[in-house]
Parts: sequence; structure tokens; C-alpha cells
Amino acid sequence: MTFEIKHGDNIEILKYYPNNHFDSIVTDAPYGLGREQDPEKVLKEWLTHGYYEIKGKGFMGKAWDAFVPQPVFWKECIRVLKPGGHLLCFFGTRTYDWGTLAIRLAGFQIRDMITWHYGSGFPKSVNCGDGKGTALKPASEPICVARKPLEGTIYQNFKKYGIGVLNIDNCRIEFKSEDNIQPDDLGRFPANVIFDEYTSCILDEQSGILTSGKPQGIRKASNKIYGQYSPGLEITGYGDTGGASRFSIVQKPLNQKEMQVLKLLKTFIRQ
Repeated sequence: MTFEIKHGDNIEILKYYPNNHFDSIVTDAPYGLGREQDPEKVLKEWLTHGYYEIKGKGFMGKAWDAFVPQPVFWKECIRVLKPGGHLLCFFGTRTYDWGTLAIRLAGFQIRDMITWHYGSGFPKSVNCGDGKGTALKPASEPICVARKPLEGTIYQNFKKYGIGVLNIDNCRIEFKSEDNIQPDDLGRFPANVIFDEYTSCILDEQSGILTSGKPQGIRKASNKIYGQYSPGLEITGYGDTGGASRFSIVQKPLNQKEMQVLKLLKTFIRQ
């Protein structure tokens, strides 16, 4: 696999790409940790022009972090994505609502939110004395999962563009224990929660070692709350053992090659 790195303003660079060009977009966009904005003024400009002039600076005194990316930027992203293309964007907990609203106004559909839990956050609370402060220690970040509208049905879109769906089997959660696992078991269905090793260990310490049951068969519902699944939903248990973190994705430490790539990317970003 080869990579091409382009250094510059995203909005300007995206203009050189044709419509329906990319399969997906993954970005850690500015969190917009500047001063609080007037919602009425912002929404009025967003609905009219897709952009609101922001003054000031955000995190670490950076002007580019004064506010979240605005609808005018996401409109370029949706233009270069193929129909059904997914967008994953990290946001801060304070401004997730602004970020997802901007994405919606650009034409994206919000499909889900993945939460990333980590133990390396640094408290940015102002000490007000007598044990009082202004903020909690950050230990969670939301990841917006959005998608460009489909062209036709999901099946028609996938047949034409090869995207619009999630690669479930390649994202399945590996078993931590091989007890009672069959050779054809692919792993647990991927969840919308990610832990780092530190937070997963804390969770497992709290839950203790548990053993899953191994039910097999069809679960039927006598009411209509399950919609299309009312005739019956196949259920499968794995009978494995471990802590509660085994039901979610656990972030693995970077290997030496991945660290070299990360170092290279940071070098380009600083230039």
C-alpha cells in the first residue's frame, strides 16, 4: 500500500479533486475550544451561507482551533466522497454538538457515534480554591460516524460503488480466551466503544472474570417492538471467559513501523 501526503489547507486541496472520488474520510478535526459562540448568530449564518466569521483563538492559543469546521468545509468533503462514503471525525466533548450539526447541514447523515475511552487525559481545570475547580479530567472522546446519502438502495449503491456498508467481519472483536471457541467463530460483533489498554484493565478489574453462556437458536418476540426481526432473531453465545472489555475494541500499542509513520506525519504537520 502506498500513501500520498499533501501539505496545505484542506479546503483548497479538496477543490482539485473531482466529484465522487474518495471511498471514505477519517479526520481528527479541530475541536473548536475557543470562546463560546452565540448559537442564534451562528445558526443564522450557517443556514444562509454555511460559514460564520470567527475571531479569537482556541486550544494552545491556535487560531485554527477557534471553532469546529463549518458546513462550507464539510460540503467539499461530501462532494469528493462517493455516494455511501463514510466519514469518521473526532470531536471534543464540549463541541460535539456543533461539529455534528455542521456535518448534518452539509448533507451528511449521522449514522452512529463511537466513544474512545483513554487514561492519558490531562485535567485542564482552573483551581478556584477550597477544592473547587472548573473542569473534569478528559477520558473520553466522541467519534462522529456519518455517511453521504446513498444512490438508490443500499444494494444498488454497493453494486455500483462498492461502499455504503461496514466491513463487519474484518472488524470483529478477537476473543481473549479460546475456551469453548469453535474454529469457525469469527469474533464478536464490533461495538461502538473503544478502550485503550489502561481503561480496559480498569474495566476488567471492576467486572472481574466472567463466563459467557452459549445459547443457540432463534429468539422470537410476541410484540411488534422488534420490527423486521419480529419473526425471530438468531442468537449466538460464545461461552468464553474474560473481563467486560472483551465485548469492545481495545486499542493496541503502536508497533515500531507504525511509530515511524506517525513520526513522519507529525514532521509534515509541523512544516
